[in-house]
Amino acid sequence: MARVVPAWLLLPLAVWVVLPTWLSSAKFSSLIERISDPKDLKKLLRTRNNVLVLYSKSEAAAESHLKLLSTVAQAVKGQGTICWVDCGDAESRKLCKKMKVDLSAKDKKVELFHYQDGAFHTEYNRAVTFKSIVAFLKDPKGPPLWEEDPGAKDVVHIDNEKDFRRLLKKEEKPTLMMFYAPWCSVCKRIMPHFQKAATQLRGQFVLAGMNVYPSEFENIKEEYSVRGYPTICYFEKGRFLFQYDSYGSTAEDIVEWLKNPQPPQPQVPETPWADEGGSVYHLSDEDFDQFVKEHSSVLVMFHAPWCGHCKKMKPEFESAAEVLHGEGDSSGVLAAVDATVNKALAERFHIAEFPTLKYFKNGEKYAVPALRTKKSFIEWMRNPESPPPPDPAWEEQQTSVLHLSGDNFRETLKRKKHALVMFYAPWCPHCKKAIPHFTATADAFKDDRKIACAAIDCVKENNKDLCQQEAVKAYPTFHYYHYGKFVEKYDTNPTSLPGPECHILQPSRRLQGPELSQQQRILVGKDCSIVHEYNGTLIQKSVPESEVASLPGALRSSLLVEMSMILSASVIRVRDGLPLSASTDYEQGTGMQECRKYFKMLSRKLAQLPDRCILKTGRYNINFISSMGVSYMMLCTENYPNVLAFSFLDELQKEFITTYNMMKTNTAVRPYCFIEFDNFIQRTKQRYNNPRSLSTKINLSDMQMEIKLRPPYQISMGELGSANGVTSAFSVDYKGAGKISSAHQRLEPATLSGIVAFILSLLCAALNLIRGFHAIESLLQSDGEDLNYIVAFFLGTAACLYQWNPVWRNA
Repeated sequence: MARVVPAWLLLPLAVWVVLPTWLSSAKFSSLIERISDPKDLKKLLRTRNNVLVLYSKSEAAAESHLKLLSTVAQAVKGQGTICWVDCGDAESRKLCKKMKVDLSAKDKKVELFHYQDGAFHTEYNRAVTFKSIVAFLKDPKGPPLWEEDPGAKDVVHIDNEKDFRRLLKKEEKPTLMMFYAPWCSVCKRIMPHFQKAATQLRGQFVLAGMNVYPSEFENIKEEYSVRGYPTICYFEKGRFLFQYDSYGSTAEDIVEWLKNPQPPQPQVPETPWADEGGSVYHLSDEDFDQFVKEHSSVLVMFHAPWCGHCKKMKPEFESAAEVLHGEGDSSGVLAAVDATVNKALAERFHIAEFPTLKYFKNGEKYAVPALRTKKSFIEWMRNPESPPPPDPAWEEQQTSVLHLSGDNFRETLKRKKHALVMFYAPWCPHCKKAIPHFTATADAFKDDRKIACAAIDCVKENNKDLCQQEAVKAYPTFHYYHYGKFVEKYDTNPTSLPGPECHILQPSRRLQGPELSQQQRILVGKDCSIVHEYNGTLIQKSVPESEVASLPGALRSSLLVEMSMILSASVIRVRDGLPLSASTDYEQGTGMQECRKYFKMLSRKLAQLPDRCILKTGRYNINFISSMGVSYMMLCTENYPNVLAFSFLDELQKEFITTYNMMKTNTAVRPYCFIEFDNFIQRTKQRYNNPRSLSTKINLSDMQMEIKLRPPYQISMGELGSANGVTSAFSVDYKGAGKISSAHQRLEPATLSGIVAFILSLLCAALNLIRGFHAIESLLQSDGEDLNYIVAFFLGTAACLYQWNPVWRNA
């Protein structure tokens, strides 16, 4: 009789079995996604725009990182995604190889790669700490934390209010605390000196830093009067004494001040200009109108006490007033208005910048030229020019800019593939500075019907709702639209070239056309030269004055030679030239139509060509490689490096073979049936058009060595035009230096009839051979066998063997 084991005895066994599994799964948070399938990672990168992936040599190697990343994942939940790929696992090894993760070095156990918007962004090389990784995922392109600087190791970095209060309570040594914001330029300038002083004063004083920009620190900012950044406070035994306000100090200045800390000296209040006396009349809201009526000629300066330009112009204005005062009222008088006090006048005359000059003649306001010196003030007042007519409004000028309103905004942009819209206010000084450059951009693209530069005056009543809908909160604001759909805000920072004669034309990267790289800026100078900046290198090319107006067509044709980039790519079946996939952004341009013809000609003759070739068409090169019945073809500029070109094609080949079954490619009957592969082509092309992003992603040494040992065959135009067959097209020897041999001929694929003929020939040869041996055996046993029969059988065998040669060549 079987004995029944008590349930309580089974409990330890169950715990022993289940507990290790549970502990293993509990090593990292459920927020970390473990991935082993390339398709899963590809889908994740397509659907998430901020992904940090941990690649590990083994599960044990990733243990400490997974523990840290589990807490990070909780902190960035909803803002970033963290994944883990175990490259030691057989299933994941293929994924690691595909993503070009190399963990073969003995000291390298893990890699952290960051992907943004579906593409590789950067290798994470900052401090592997909770704070650093969280800060990185919240702002992948932002600056590192101050504490990540090795030179700041002696600065005490405070993270929260609790740590701040604890420091003040327990620290006996005098403390100098810097309250800062990460974006503050003055903070960045003083930080190196602050941390150097911390090192020199280690053990005597405590120098600490705290980022109080987040809203959670409002109480601290209020308590210690933090009105700007940085604010540096001095504490003794936890008690706040005073602020240190010498923000231009060096480390030596800080050390010297801490030897004898003193409160800042009270600033002597600045005497208002109106109280200084002098020959300038100071007007207010109450007496302004009466004054300009009583004086026939008045030049008024609207100023602000804090304005540096006003302070610079004040002595000149005062000196001119003294001279005019000596001449009596015949030449007129100079007056001033403090716009910060007399706000009604400032609003009435639309004063938006300081200083602003207004001229009044017999009570009427007239425009004034740019006057800044004593001499110019006196000459103007003695002989005021006849007031020029006011400048026409921007929308009244004849330009290529489309001035839209709320009524026709949506309808107009729906017809434009690329549109850059400037939201502005006529009184805005920054808008006035941007208008000439924006107008020049519109003129450059005036011949392209697909591109538009439009402007919206947000001050007009019928445009206010539109500007509010488009989230316009400052002027000018630039938005990029694609067929009427908002894509992104265009952030522009106009700068000037060395010398006053040049001005900048900086179109949106989307407005540069298919042939222009997104890394470029275009600078147009007075000398009608084009300066092209690509990856930090300036290239200058002279352009005839007559061609400047025809940009961008002339620009594209002139600059494309200097540029180095991939323009398009295609995947084609070798057997019949059927296109399987291609770049969907392929557009027409100068010379492009001719290149498309070459693409088609090459597609029809791929079976006759070597597996790696280049066709040079002048300004452009067509490179392609063939493997497993599929050819990968690309169009690039003539100076694009071969090693990068074939590395790009190699990536396309590996991805295509991994993603699609070769049986499907062989049986496909419809052109472009794998058009979704274009997504990978676009991302890879983007990387290869920006060499800076390639440094951590690919290793070109292998491809360089391969091209050196076996250079690609260079197809000539004559060969392309006459390649009706293998013999006529490529009859010379190919030794890897631009020629081709029979060993590298790409022959016709096997057909069904060829295979049947091959098998029948083989059977006939075998049958004749057997019958020949039987005939020999009969001849040896009896003399009756005729020798001619034996010769006939062996001749039949030889004929069949000879027949194999053309059959094999066709197979």
